Amino acid sequence: MKKFAIGDSVQLKKGVIEPYQEIFDLSGWQGRITKMFYEECMECGHKQRYVSVEYDSITLRQMTEEYILAMRNEGIDIADSEHLIKNVVPTSPRDTEKETLEVRMELHKKYYRH
Repeated sequence: MKKFAIGDSVQLKKGVIEPYQEIFDLSGWQGRITKMFYEECMECGHKQRYVSVEYDSITLRQMTEEYILAMRNEGIDIADSEHLIKNVVPTSPRDTEKETLEVRMELHKKYYRH
């Protein structure tokens, strides 16, 4: 398995489902790793490695309003999510961190500030 680092660009593998409501398919979504950590698996008793992925501007712009509203209504930020490291693959960046921040701010202004 490739060793990942903070800031690496990754793509979610086919079949990855959004981890909170477990109804949205996130296959192909891309972003940058912002955090890596281990968490105990309740079912298997072993520690599993996770990454927090901040989605890039292209992924943010492709999110459906249905997804954005579902996450907002659950109090979940759409800008990032946590995934098992086995569910991501390396990729090349498609934008800059500045572009990501600009789109993130646009979406937050539209959907999260009331």
